[in-house]
Amino acid sequence: MGPNLSTIVSTAAFSLSAIFCLPLNVAAQAESRPQQSEHKPRIKAHDSVTVTANFTPEEIEEGKLNDIYQSIFALQQKGDCEVAIQRFESEVLPAAEKSKFDVPRNKFLFLANRGIANCLLKQQHFQEAEQRFQKIMEYLPVWPGTDDSDYPINLRQIATAQMGQQHWEAAEESLKKSLSVADPQIDKALKILSSHERNTQASSEVHKPGLPPISPSFMCAKDG
Repeated sequence: MGPNLSTIVSTAAFSLSAIFCLPLNVAAQAESRPQQSEHKPRIKAHDSVTVTANFTPEEIEEGKLNDIYQSIFALQQKGDCEVAIQRFESEVLPAAEKSKFDVPRNKFLFLANRGIANCLLKQQHFQEAEQRFQKIMEYLPVWPGTDDSDYPINLRQIATAQMGQQHWEAAEESLKKSLSVADPQIDKALKILSSHERNTQASSEVHKPGLPPISPSFMCAKDG
């Protein structure tokens, strides 16, 4: 690995870790992807008809796919990649392909292929892993979205698979693209964090303990 590529790898790792370390990035991600209502429990495949009547057909579909996915993801987390890959391919992918709704379909095609790709990377099947990570790029614009941190992370995973094949130039290009995507996300998250801190500080100044809250009319008069 050349010195230039080594520098890019280190910079990419730092930039991507910065995304995760920003507290409000979680909130930003929540805004960028469809979520079930806070007042609704997650749908399970075995829920009764009377319960699921309160949910939209899309939410019911997502709940069923999530039940299938989570049981297999648990195997992947335990390191049982052989079984996880087999079940992702035989259970999650076919079920997701049949979904009538864009978001659940793309979400679980993304998650299942990522699970397979990460397992293949762990097993050092670099060419197959790269193909899966590249496949993910088809689903990512719908879920979780190109403004999500998973976008630069997936590009970095592509680069990792390319480095495993000693495709240095391709890996360098993938890492550069990952950085170009990650940097604006970091800037955006920092602006949100800074704005949140200013609002919190202003609120604490207005409502100091032991003092009555300042009325809007008083504040306007003072400003004038």
